[in-house]
Amino acid sequence: MPVELQERIRPAVAALERTPTGPALAGLLAGLDPTVLSGAECVLLMRARYRQSNHERGQLLAVVDEVRRRGVADAAGFGADPDQAGEFAADEVRAALVLTRRAAEDLCHLAEDLAHRLPTMGAALCAGRLDQPRARVFSEWTQGLSDEHARALCAALLPLAASLTTGQLIDKLKRHAIALDPTWARRRYEKALRGRRVVGHRNADGTASLHGYNLPPERVVAACARLDALGLAAKRAGHPGRLDHIRAEIYLGMLDGRFHDLDDDTIITHLITTADATDPADTPDPDNAGGDDGDTGPGHPRADHPSPPGPGPTGAARGHGATDTATTDSAATEPGASEDDVTGAPDDVTGAPDVTGTTGGGLARPGRGAVEDPGSPGPGGGGSGGRGWVDGRGVELSVRLGTLLGQDGKPAELLGWAPVHAEQARAIAAGHGGGSWRYVITDGDGYPIVVGPLRRRPTTSIRGPSRAVVELLVDRAGLLALAGRSDLPDGWPAVIAEMTAGLARAGAPAGDPTARGPRAALRRWIRARDRTCVHPFCRVPARRTDADHSIEYARGGATTDRNLGSACKHDHRLRHEGGWILTQIATGHFLWTSPHRKLETLPNRGTLDRPRRRNPRCTIRPPPREHPCTSDSPVLRPMRTYPATACLMIFVSWPAATVSSL
Repeated sequence: MPVELQERIRPAVAALERTPTGPALAGLLAGLDPTVLSGAECVLLMRARYRQSNHERGQLLAVVDEVRRRGVADAAGFGADPDQAGEFAADEVRAALVLTRRAAEDLCHLAEDLAHRLPTMGAALCAGRLDQPRARVFSEWTQGLSDEHARALCAALLPLAASLTTGQLIDKLKRHAIALDPTWARRRYEKALRGRRVVGHRNADGTASLHGYNLPPERVVAACARLDALGLAAKRAGHPGRLDHIRAEIYLGMLDGRFHDLDDDTIITHLITTADATDPADTPDPDNAGGDDGDTGPGHPRADHPSPPGPGPTGAARGHGATDTATTDSAATEPGASEDDVTGAPDDVTGAPDVTGTTGGGLARPGRGAVEDPGSPGPGGGGSGGRGWVDGRGVELSVRLGTLLGQDGKPAELLGWAPVHAEQARAIAAGHGGGSWRYVITDGDGYPIVVGPLRRRPTTSIRGPSRAVVELLVDRAGLLALAGRSDLPDGWPAVIAEMTAGLARAGAPAGDPTARGPRAALRRWIRARDRTCVHPFCRVPARRTDADHSIEYARGGATTDRNLGSACKHDHRLRHEGGWILTQIATGHFLWTSPHRKLETLPNRGTLDRPRRRNPRCTIRPPPREHPCTSDSPVLRPMRTYPATACLMIFVSWPAATVSSL
């Protein structure tokens, strides 16, 4: 450091560089105010605080690993298969730190790796010489190497790590790994290929993204080339849009059934016919200005663009892909989510007309070369992305009745995906008149009092085949106010009359308490009440959960609303195999007890019409002296009922409704 600059540094600040991390450095940092320091001193203070934060992170990971280790022992002690006990080890971390399950699993995996396989990396992190992003690079990019080779590689590159970006560090790790073990790259590729998957997630701006991971590169190259060829052909034929937009339309149309059985010429004709004349010309996007910093082909995102969750090199190896980011905590990507239900009965009974000329999938498709009216509203709402035929598979819209009637502009929600604005919600509902419609009438607090299928449709809705679900929400007072009005749009008086007649059936459907699973009416009620999985920190939509008996059916539990809750596959198995206990202490009010503490889920009261008081609040209470699973209570004794399941997940920005239908 130059002498003239060194003379301006206060002794207390200069001492930061030579003070090791820990209590001594924390004491020095506590006495310094950055607002009174010079620029050079602030840089030294920033470096010292970063070292100290790395130390704290290392200490945290050490504790996380200890909690993980005890979680494995607890799950094994409660009867989980020894090979699967680790699956539930992260759930204690998930609950204590309020993380998504995937984020907790990633954190536990890193903590375990640094504590056992790469202890020098854990020590370097605690000493402040390494940060967590670089520690994660060492962990991920030494997977597949023998422990001896991995430690030798870390010892060789650790001195250089602080002076390299994570990208530079990855390059060096790859070269050294191949030199140490020439077959490492092949084994890594084959292992990653076994984890190939497609993942969809929502974006913060209301759009959604769809990505394929761990795919054979030659097939990705061929797919990109086909998208390019069709996109360029459409441009040469007169399409006014940007080439990126055309490629995105082709990509989505190939997947959602819109281009089923169409040849290339008909696809191009369809693209031009449905093109948005206001789509900007193919000019550079200022948000994407600048060169790429890597090998990216046409249609690929920029190499320096933040990666969506999931593509990490070890994600597939651990059986999950997404990491926790600020914008991708998506229930749609929760592992273990499933459409399976206890009874396998259809979700809703609809009054949609019978469809003739269906394919093997049971849905009518446009004939070869058929192109729908470009002016017809599609599920995506205005814009070319919302036009054309799509069957609505996976689309579940929850919208206020007043919003559909145009009385307000309040947002709706694509369950499991994202909120959507009012105009988009109206377009989605209008485009799926042939889907399953249901209504939910609530009391003044937003708690459902009537849930039922809706057979009537407004005359403006398209009655073609659809697998979408549209849920209409209204409180009792609002519905009664609408019932006497004569100025409603065409078709709506009959819809409101049907909903009003449903008030005579207020309350949860009785069903058969001795049946193994709930009938369709009771299942609709449970899902409308719970909205999501009832674990406090899970957001898997209730439509993709199991109807879980709080008191197990095999132990005499009744199949009633007072004994049923919505549980995703993982959390269903968590209580049966992971040593957790679930008690429904009141209707819709669940108490989860881990081996170490209790988490209380408030009743799932509220819909979009009221503030969601059910948002994960929890109270933490001291654990009992003896874990209840050791008692003789038939309610609390864990049962190994559900085998381990694999998860399939899907990740270009389109309307979220369109991606959810894939």
